[in-house]
Amino acid sequence: MADELYWLRLSMLKGLSASAAVKYYRQYGSAERAYEAAVSRAESGSEFNSDGRSGPQGGTDLSEAVKISSRCSEAGIRLLCYDDAEYPERL
Repeated sequence: MADELYWLRLSMLKGLSASAAVKYYRQYGSAERAYEAAVSRAESGSEFNSDGRSGPQGGTDLSEAVKISSRCSEAGIRLLCYDDAEYPERL
C-alpha cells in the first residue's frame, strides 16, 4: 500500500511525466525514494518544466494520495502501479 501512495504522489508532481517517474523509479529502486528525489529536484528548481512551474501539488505529504486511494477502493477500482507484477510490459 505504501508504494501505491508514493506512485500516486509521483503522478501529482506538476511537470513530471509518467516516463520520467519510471526513470526515477529505476534509478532509485522504490517509489518512495523516487518521489523523494523528484521532490528534491523540483524544489531546487532543477527539474521538469522550462517555464519554471514544477513541484508538489498540495504539499509533500501523502494525505491526498490516501484520499484518492480510499475513493478508488470504495468505488471498486484497483490501482495498478508500474512495479506491480500484473503491470503489462508494453503499457
